[in-house]
Amino acid sequence: MSLTIEILRVLPDRLSPPPSLLTSNQLMRHPSGISFADSRELREHRPHVFMGGLKRHASSLLSPCRVAERAGGRWGGAEGGADDGRVARCESVVMMMVNLRMELKDLDLLPLSVALPIRECLCVCRSDPPSSWPREAYILISRHDLASPIAPRPVRVSGTDNSQGSDLVADIMADKQGAMAAGGATSDKVHTDALNVDGTRQDSDFARLRFGKDRRLVEVRRCLSATNPVRLRIPSSADITDHDIHAAHQSRLQILARRTLSLAVGRGMFTLGLATPLPTEALPIPPLQLGGRLASNDAVIKLDLALLPCDHAAWPEFHNGVAAALRLSLGQTAISRTWIVYNRPETANHAHAGVLMGLGLQGHLKALAKTDLYSYLCLDHEATQIGIMLGMAVSKRGTLDEGVFKMLYVHIPSLHPANYPDLEVSSAVQTAAVMGIGLLYQGSKNRRMAEMLLAEIGRRASNDRLQDREGFSLAAGMALGLVCLGQGNSAAGLADLHIENSLRKYIGGGRAAEQTSASAQAPVTDPTLCCRIKEGDHVNLDVTAPGATLALGLMFLQTNNATVAARLTVPKTHFLLQYLRPDLVLLRVLARNLIMWDSITASKEFVDELIPDIVKGAYDQTAAPKKEDARCVDRVCAVCVCVCVCVCVRSRACVMHA
Repeated sequence: MSLTIEILRVLPDRLSPPPSLLTSNQLMRHPSGISFADSRELREHRPHVFMGGLKRHASSLLSPCRVAERAGGRWGGAEGGADDGRVARCESVVMMMVNLRMELKDLDLLPLSVALPIRECLCVCRSDPPSSWPREAYILISRHDLASPIAPRPVRVSGTDNSQGSDLVADIMADKQGAMAAGGATSDKVHTDALNVDGTRQDSDFARLRFGKDRRLVEVRRCLSATNPVRLRIPSSADITDHDIHAAHQSRLQILARRTLSLAVGRGMFTLGLATPLPTEALPIPPLQLGGRLASNDAVIKLDLALLPCDHAAWPEFHNGVAAALRLSLGQTAISRTWIVYNRPETANHAHAGVLMGLGLQGHLKALAKTDLYSYLCLDHEATQIGIMLGMAVSKRGTLDEGVFKMLYVHIPSLHPANYPDLEVSSAVQTAAVMGIGLLYQGSKNRRMAEMLLAEIGRRASNDRLQDREGFSLAAGMALGLVCLGQGNSAAGLADLHIENSLRKYIGGGRAAEQTSASAQAPVTDPTLCCRIKEGDHVNLDVTAPGATLALGLMFLQTNNATVAARLTVPKTHFLLQYLRPDLVLLRVLARNLIMWDSITASKEFVDELIPDIVKGAYDQTAAPKKEDARCVDRVCAVCVCVCVCVCVRSRACVMHA
């Protein structure tokens, strides 16, 4: 009975019942004597009593004749200011159904005049349900993705408008109709859809079959799409001037721009291998929309780019190009040298540099000739040089190709002999070349490369080598791990280098090692010759620890060596834990799980095992955290994030192996 009252309150502007209906004795006395709590028992044992009671109850609550009398002129849209109140009343109806233990199949037993408003309430609440609802409420609104105990709770992300409750199939059909209206073909290929520039609108039989019953695919698309202005919801007041409102809009847009510029990495994984290119069409690169749209009047506000650094969109455009290239399907014969050269712009830019790297990740740059590589390197564009070197190294991964090695050799001064002419190579290009060496020599156990990369991790500062030292050391560590990938201590010909001991010193600290024979050919890098930085005789852990940690994890990948993994555990005391940066905690947990590969499980016990006991109170919601635990919350968050990444990588590896 109370459910019916809530239903009649939901649509006051669309279907107002007569006052006599709300005050009748039949409504208050519950004439049918039927409640939804015992509907299952009645439906199973006394179906005729259950159906008869529902019919009498529905006819006494909402007569079709009275509905027809009130429907004229009132079956229209509600006022804009009443939307929030209408959604709140719909949510109260859903909670009332939960309290009465109703299910979706119970609605089939109700008359149409009663079941229709209830189903409309469920549809309204489907797009943005509250985060505090129980599992039964999410099942009622067909959000099985949120009903799972380990599923994340819904978070409203500023982006496309999701006020209308639509499902995946409806969105897909709308996209098809829009493409047909624009004169496009009805093919399922992504490049023919003008409304799908970024490829996030996935229209395939697999998507409809796998995710057609919930909105998880729609939510991911909404979160990763960067082609539409973000939604701005800023509270206004009569005391605020127009200048203050404009400043608030710009401040909010600056914060949202950081999220928008970082979406390309996730979009590249989401749209991997979904597009089929045409030889006569250029590869579409979606734009990065940094503007905003007001929720009140739907006006578009542009971000003042003068408030951002001049190169704020340089590397985001690079990753945007990588994501666009990763959309291409694997094994496409249409991607030839002619197609790659056809997509080359007149002026080098970061977006096309990312496209080159994305094509290399899929192995398509093998079609380029040496003259093409030379022309790209002669453009004197840093991002293009990085993209072409990393792309070619990935395409020739593990092959020790001589032509690619010569290209990388020129950009690594540490490999040059003493009489080699000095070249002006930027630190970013050197970092990319070192990373390319690791990819090119993956699993080769080459002694010369391993010795050179080990020395580059702890390379000392000099007057001409001051910038991006942390990134260079990280790239050298990853490259060393790739050269000795999964070999551990059993690599032939590398035992006398004591790589494990050197990496432990780079992670935990100690005196700097003597200069090795491989680095003796390079110019002398005595710290006393540097006029800006003096590090002393000890290792600078802020520079060497990240690269050495990843190198150790990749060297012992899937070896399940408990001795090496024990050296990468998170500190057990507050002092040592605060001494370690959160990013180093994350890398340690990542390297440890790479070594102990078989122990990765998607369970709460696996997470609790990696978090130190002394800081478990920082995320315990049942008790207030201690002062020492509160200062270590960021370390605990780093552990949880890394565990999620490891579980995803392990699951993906199992799928690929199967």
